[in-house]
Amino acid sequence: TFMNANYYDILSPNFNSRGLKILHTQSDADGDGVGDPGFVVGGFFSDCYALDVTCTFNNIGFVMRTDFNLNHIWTTEIDANNTINNLEYDFVNGITETSDGFFITGSATGITATSNVQQAVLAHKLDFMGAILWDSSYILGNASDLSTDAYFDVASNEIYMLVNYSISHYFGVTVLNNTTGAITLSKSWYAGSGDLDRYGFRIIESATNTNNLVISGYDRDENWTSGGASFFGQSNIFVYEFVKATGVQVGASYQYLVPHTEPAGDEFNFWSGQLPLIYYPDISHLYTDTAGVSSYFHVGYRTNPSASFTEAELFRTPTFLRNECEDLPLQLTPNAATFSPTPVTSGQIPTTAVPLVLNDAAVSYTTTPCDMALNINDIEQEKGGIFPNPAADYVFFTSEGIQSFQVMDAMGRTIFNGVLTSEKSIYVGHLKPGMYFIQVEGDTYRSHTFKLVKK
Repeated sequence: TFMNANYYDILSPNFNSRGLKILHTQSDADGDGVGDPGFVVGGFFSDCYALDVTCTFNNIGFVMRTDFNLNHIWTTEIDANNTINNLEYDFVNGITETSDGFFITGSATGITATSNVQQAVLAHKLDFMGAILWDSSYILGNASDLSTDAYFDVASNEIYMLVNYSISHYFGVTVLNNTTGAITLSKSWYAGSGDLDRYGFRIIESATNTNNLVISGYDRDENWTSGGASFFGQSNIFVYEFVKATGVQVGASYQYLVPHTEPAGDEFNFWSGQLPLIYYPDISHLYTDTAGVSSYFHVGYRTNPSASFTEAELFRTPTFLRNECEDLPLQLTPNAATFSPTPVTSGQIPTTAVPLVLNDAAVSYTTTPCDMALNINDIEQEKGGIFPNPAADYVFFTSEGIQSFQVMDAMGRTIFNGVLTSEKSIYVGHLKPGMYFIQVEGDTYRSHTFKLVKK
């Protein structure tokens, strides 16, 4: 039910303002020691209406605080000092609340040691009242660097910042001290692989191990075959789990293959260059249901061959990251990273809240499961099953083309795995009574998961 809405003139009505991130907070916004429930919004304001990184000197990031009724409390602009040319990359796309303030991710206009201007990583810390605490923004690569999200580790008082680098065509993680902003080089890294152009959008704690983090993002482009047909996909979702302290991959990581080509002329075009310049959505969420089963949910994109528009894609993946639609195993390698600081400043500016009248309207939609192009083995595998269920000792499979299996408990933790025998059976007599999941893989990249009740 619609309750209230405002629009906000940041600095003056002459600027065009865009919000890219919103965060709920209950922190103290005015220094009186009492929590102030409300919202924090990040984005950018600009002289230009259309998204344009050449809008000279006038793309400026902002962080705005409101109360729960959307009344304005404070706004802080975040800006890099660029006086060399007409590239202007300043914006905010992520806000992470820590124990003493807000850590801000996004982009800044950096100046290299040779006086070249390029897109730099924004790593900026504000207190709960919008005042700067520290800035650790930097340049690593050769053209475009930018941060997209962050995770605050309470136990270590560290911030794990997710970053994309043009020099590697990949994502990375930079670890910062929450109090001082100092970068821990021994824990900072960027990924690499033979297949380029995978960029991170979201970083969250693993559902199965607090020592691990999970990164999700999009692959710029991918080609594959299925059922004898060739496919191309942009913005294919991938999921990567790694050890916090080292960046080393944990288990298998996957990319989910979906046919999609980004429409031309999209104002927030992801792939107008090597990597997205400015817009980063929250593509993943970890949810635990009332039965205690955790799953990751991911938002992606799909282009139906018979349509000229983009459809929304929603993936649900168990904690072992595998999805029942088509996917591609990933193996990534962390590399050491070094950084060149670039200064970014911030300060509070006036903002006016103006009431806005909106009307809600019902939206119709249709749903379609998985890919419609499955090969023969995929279809046979989907029609298969397991018996007996419940089982006491052995479980038998009726699916064709199965090569390997993985048995997991109700929390998605792997109990044991192996290669299927010629009898197409596995022994489960040593398992405790309860519910389990058996994931099987065939001679393609597809997989299927069966629910098993152990007597």
